[in-house]
Amino acid sequence: MGLDGLAGEFWAWRAATQPDSYDDITRIERPAGWVADWSPGAVQGRRRALASFVERYRELDLTSEPVAVQVDGRLLGCALARVHWELELLRGWERNPRFHLDQALVPIYNRLLEPPPIDAARAEALLRHLRRVPVVLAQARENLAGRAAPSFAEHAVRALDAADARLRTAMHALTPHLPRLQAAGLPAATDLAAAALVEYREWLEVQLPSFTGPTAPGPAAFAFFLHRSRCCRTRWSGCARRAARNWLVRSPPRPSCATGTGTRPTPRSSPTWRHTWLASAPTSSPSAGSTSSGAS
Repeated sequence: MGLDGLAGEFWAWRAATQPDSYDDITRIERPAGWVADWSPGAVQGRRRALASFVERYRELDLTSEPVAVQVDGRLLGCALARVHWELELLRGWERNPRFHLDQALVPIYNRLLEPPPIDAARAEALLRHLRRVPVVLAQARENLAGRAAPSFAEHAVRALDAADARLRTAMHALTPHLPRLQAAGLPAATDLAAAALVEYREWLEVQLPSFTGPTAPGPAAFAFFLHRSRCCRTRWSGCARRAARNWLVRSPPRPSCATGTGTRPTPRSSPTWRHTWLASAPTSSPSAGSTSSGAS
């Protein structure tokens, strides 16, 4: 299978597995019937799928293809590197309680962003995502136990303050805009989701003293993101200095985005088409709580 086939399979898989983020716009269209799944089994499935995509990527040979096709090949390598960054280096799924809050609530928000009217199919999707909130937050507790970063947990607790009340208010305002059948099911689905948010906040407050995970991915991981996923030649240390100027001057001191010391990996300047991050990718960030993917 050539580049087009591999890319098509990868992006179809990515549409079903890419994490959501509250601070980003919707970039993908999810498959019909999709729900978020960040169970430990789903995480391992992502790792296996990435390893398979990486192996097939290594087998491609685009040296005789036009430059435009070679560029596409490099960009697919960047996309594979992004998944490695998310799963093995940033590791929000086991370090950041806010990550799971995003996976639970952002799918609801994304469906509300679509222009009106709300037809029956979209209304059913909203109910499906509301009913999924308790499941996603139960998966969060399994992933985070003993491994979350304390500062991330504190941030999530603050974000969850009165979150259940805000959700109830939003869903109450939504009710008149839904078809009658889905409007009738909205209160019960909202109650399930709101109760799960309260339970998640209470669990985080109790577990906070046991969280020992690192906050920063470290300079090697941050450099990997800049140079391999984003093809950016900027030094990670330069980004940290700019962040200090632009952020810390307006806020109390906070943990650095990339602590420690390190040297910048040599940017890839080879004329060959192939994305070469695979040979030197860090397999995990500091103090990772679980094994790394076979894709690295």
